[in-house]
Amino acid sequence: MTPVTSLPSEIFDVISEDLGEDDLLALRMTCKTLNAKAREAHLNSIYRCRRVFLIPTSLENLVKISKHSSGVNLRVRHVQISILSPYSRGFRNWLINGPIEMFEQTENGQSAEIESTLVAMEGISAAQSPEVGCREEHKSLLALAFSKFPNLRTLRIGERDGDLVRSEVNLFYPSLGLVPGNYLPRNLVNAGAFLLGSLKGAYEQAWDIAISAVTASGIPTIEIIETMGTPDGGGIVPFGWFSFSPQDLSHFRSAFHNLRSLQITLNVPQAKYENWNSQPLHEWLNVVGTNVVELKLSSDYFAGISLPMVVGLPKLRRLTFEQGYLNLDSLIEFSDRRRDTLEELNFLKCNMENPKKSWFMLMKRLMQGPRRLQRLRFISYKPFDDDMELDLEYILPDLEVRGSLASRESECKVTCPLDEENAEIKFIAKELEAHEGEDGFWESLTDGMWRPENIQGLYDYDDESNDYIIDSDSDLL
Repeated sequence: MTPVTSLPSEIFDVISEDLGEDDLLALRMTCKTLNAKAREAHLNSIYRCRRVFLIPTSLENLVKISKHSSGVNLRVRHVQISILSPYSRGFRNWLINGPIEMFEQTENGQSAEIESTLVAMEGISAAQSPEVGCREEHKSLLALAFSKFPNLRTLRIGERDGDLVRSEVNLFYPSLGLVPGNYLPRNLVNAGAFLLGSLKGAYEQAWDIAISAVTASGIPTIEIIETMGTPDGGGIVPFGWFSFSPQDLSHFRSAFHNLRSLQITLNVPQAKYENWNSQPLHEWLNVVGTNVVELKLSSDYFAGISLPMVVGLPKLRRLTFEQGYLNLDSLIEFSDRRRDTLEELNFLKCNMENPKKSWFMLMKRLMQGPRRLQRLRFISYKPFDDDMELDLEYILPDLEVRGSLASRESECKVTCPLDEENAEIKFIAKELEAHEGEDGFWESLTDGMWRPENIQGLYDYDDESNDYIIDSDSDLL
């Protein structure tokens, strides 16, 4: 077996991508050869991707990195703005006050060590604010850090769950002594001591803080912006955030000139659904989207809101709409405007007026263009009642087409309602050409399995699993 010291640099670089900063530090400490070989990988593992929490200690540390005389600021390419807190007390509080059996069952009699560490962490957490704090101060610190990151490319906003890593524990809980060269104690990890919890007000403010900081920093290097949602799956972009004056909108144009990929999940309070106006979002997208090639736009849960049909974004190739209400005429206009650029369309749990006709008409139109369209994915909106009764006139299947809709050789994967494990392959162009009406098209494409009476004949509702299961005695099998 080839020793690590003799591995070619290319192979070592690939292996090092799967190693954490503490593993790479351990390699560097073994000998001079590995110290030199692993140096770049080690520094990149520390600085290439930085997670920042919306608390002063974390933001100030990011500023410190941005100003470091060693030049590590040049290594920072990705920043994640977390909406969680390293000082969350909920789970640790439960551990401390929970059943004593948890500590008694710990291996090697380490229960006292776990409990004392948790108490120490609790003491530090208790002195911290449970809320985001001063939004304007956070913007200023973040903008200052961003201005010193000339190679920053990706900004991710939000976080559903996670744990602190060793270096973060050392930053927020320095008294634990987990300096470089140490690993997180496995018993504490297993006890959930380093789980992240909520930070009050973070998900409502994170988007504004992050985007405002980029705009104020003056860096035009951001290529990717993603929102990662909240722990309960909601959106973090307030629906009312996009109302700007023309002068304010102009500031975004230069800041996001190099933006290539944009993913936004809107947070629309249920009480505001009917008052939703997508025009401000539409205008903002057209300003920041001059060079955007990929756009993913969704609302949290199924808001029933009308998603904006952007007419700008001249370089757009891949579009995803998720959980919203769409307009057929706008979609057709949109696709016609991008006959020479659009390569991929995804409609995930979206709805339209008269869905069976609208989706059929859209696919008919897509057969005539865009010329480069090579993928169409459609996950139908299925508004089942809470008791899961299939009382609808029809339920459309999920579709995935790879290849041109105009090609008679392009296969379409058809997944009928409640039957995800038994997809059929059809030739979408042949089906569209063979039918002038939507009823005949869907009947043929699904072999009749879009009508509730047929679906109910094949499935039984299982109360224990809260789902439909195949009826093995069905005459339709």
